[in-house]
Amino acid sequence: MAEKCASGEIYCIAPSFLSPAFPVRWGTLILPKDKDDPFVVQPPIGYEEIIAVFSQEEPQLDWLPKREDEPLELQTEHLASLLNHVNKNNCQLMRYKYLITA
Repeated sequence: MAEKCASGEIYCIAPSFLSPAFPVRWGTLILPKDKDDPFVVQPPIGYEEIIAVFSQEEPQLDWLPKREDEPLELQTEHLASLLNHVNKNNCQLMRYKYLITA
């Protein structure tokens, strides 16, 4: 799962310390994984997006963060390999766009 910030930066937030392990079956994914983990929304104001890739199997991408890692800022090569995975596998995508106003 990736988050595109209003600043244009894109981060892999699942897997990371914000998310649980890859679920065996996809259903509802709640972020952050623990109610005591803060999920901070920061300026700049503007639109942010969450993009989730639903796959039958855990993607074998060598750049994916581990569960205990910070979210990874995605670069062009990360996005290209993720798109390649989506195109070669039976994946579904979900996109959620929201506006940060203050």
